[in-house]
Amino acid sequence: MQAILGTFPHTGLDGYYTVLVPWSDKPTPWHPTDRVGPFAVLSRGAFAYPYLAHAWAHARLEGQPYTLRYMPAHEVKADY
Repeated sequence: MQAILGTFPHTGLDGYYTVLVPWSDKPTPWHPTDRVGPFAVLSRGAFAYPYLAHAWAHARLEGQPYTLRYMPAHEVKADY
């Protein structure tokens, strides 16, 4: 539960990195299917360190563009 809310208890970090994946005309299973609108960019994963997020993206996005975003725990909102 703590990772979902943005904290990693064993690292002392108070936030996480996520990979923002935009729509692509050559999609992988990780790309959004909507070209425009609120689901044209999807966030994927909750990584403690940026190198883990980059490694995930390099392994799954087949060289296509992505952006990393740091999500501080105080900005993370639960949807439940």
